[in-house]
Amino acid sequence: MNRFIQTQFGWTLRLSSDPNPRTLFNFPMQGNGAEMLRLAAMRLCDAGVVPLMLVHDAVLLEVDNRQQIEAAKEIMRGAGRDVCHGLDIGVDADQTLVDGARYQDKREDSKRLWDTVMRTLQAVRAVPRRAVA
Repeated sequence: MNRFIQTQFGWTLRLSSDPNPRTLFNFPMQGNGAEMLRLAAMRLCDAGVVPLMLVHDAVLLEVDNRQQIEAAKEIMRGAGRDVCHGLDIGVDADQTLVDGARYQDKREDSKRLWDTVMRTLQAVRAVPRRAVA
């Protein structure tokens, strides 16, 4: 009636006189998912575990030990409970990177995109060319 829809913590989407129905159906999930990620990121910072990057619906962290990973997972679960009125959400460590390894998206489109970016950077000599195996 008021031509807007809000997330749990007040992020507002103003609606036109003829909103796309998919937007109305999708906004609660996407908007509140973003609320969870923002809340988790703030709480992680407050706990001294600073996120390096937010990746879609995940958080990339640099930690020194397994206990910090478990503490971060509990912080993220708590953010989910607070946004979802007590509902427990799944939180898992998808990838563990050690010794300078970089995050790699598993999707084929993402791999092709990364290869294109790297070839372009090499072509303009922004990064050294990789050795051919």
